[in-house]
Amino acid sequence: MENVKHATGTRARYVGPTAARIAELIAPRQRVRFERGWFWTAAVCHGSERDLTAFRQRPDGDGIDVRCKSAGCSRERVIRSLEQLTGESIWSAYSA
Repeated sequence: MENVKHATGTRARYVGPTAARIAELIAPRQRVRFERGWFWTAAVCHGSERDLTAFRQRPDGDGIDVRCKSAGCSRERVIRSLEQLTGESIWSAYSA
């Protein structure tokens, strides 16, 4: 997710769950592993059993970075899939 600028010129800040919290919420349902700064899990956007989805806290702490190694899904699709799995607001977790 890119930082969103509001009409006032201020940058929106991410107020959603951390990557670690997302991993905690996913772990009871499916395997999550941590490798080189990324949490890896089954492809949440495709239902694959292979660890093809990765997510991490952005280095600046302002949001979540995601990767889909199965089909190169869009950031929105992966994050919305994580939202469905966790029940947490991630995509819309930016505020002024």
